[in-house]
Amino acid sequence: MKKFSFILVFIGVTSNLAYAQTVADTKLNLSLDQIALVNQGDSYVTFPTDLGNIEPLIFEANVSPGFKIRERKDSRLMAVLTPQIIVRMYDEFSYPVRTPSYMSNITFYFLTGSERSINKLSLFGKIAHHSNGQDGDFNDENGDINLRYGNFATNYTELGFIKSYYNTKHNAFRFFKSSIEFHPKTWMLDEMQGKYSG
Repeated sequence: MKKFSFILVFIGVTSNLAYAQTVADTKLNLSLDQIALVNQGDSYVTFPTDLGNIEPLIFEANVSPGFKIRERKDSRLMAVLTPQIIVRMYDEFSYPVRTPSYMSNITFYFLTGSERSINKLSLFGKIAHHSNGQDGDFNDENGDINLRYGNFATNYTELGFIKSYYNTKHNAFRFFKSSIEFHPKTWMLDEMQGKYSG
């Protein structure tokens, strides 16, 4: 009977250790979804503040949902469509909402190496648009850039990588991202050429 009890205790302890190891391994395994989420950025709403070099605002809101496009949940290739919009309400008479920023993009991610590895390297490529939704002249009467009603629009590509690795000392993942943007002249307004770097 003692031998049988010992076997039951041994099985119970080893199965609990195996289960704990499985749970730990699951927590330490980042998915491509999580890596893409780190790169996409969050939606937010700010509170009134008088800091910075822009006019005082009542609020600024960044609406940035991400819509995933992929074949399966465990796919190594995934796209994320993001119709990002930034809206600002100014602290002026009638509290106007002017010059929202439209920053829609589609980003493609590819997970390299082993999916079971804790440390991962992901490559990404983005095709994006950035405009302010205005239709006024780019320059005002003085020849300065029309920041209030002037039309601003550019399209660009971005290529880069995201390196993620687990830090045991802090019990957390760390990320390193590097990329380069390219704004072709034919993809931006003629008035912006020479003033807005490619």
